[in-house]
Amino acid sequence: MTVVDVTVPSIHQATWTQRTAIRFGSALTEWGVRRATLRTAPDFADQLAAVERTRDEAARQLPQLPR
Repeated sequence: MTVVDVTVPSIHQATWTQRTAIRFGSALTEWGVRRATLRTAPDFADQLAAVERTRDEAARQLPQLPR
């Protein structure tokens, strides 16, 4: 097995173009994650149904809780 030592410059040691590329890459990654999260987020009706279901289950287990 060959070990390769890779050094990545810190954002403070990098040149202006390297810093720009790092920031652009980070922003692009965050945008992609946000888009994927929004596409997989459940609908409001599904979220509401889940909240009501857990509330009703808790109220059945503890009768003093309001429904």
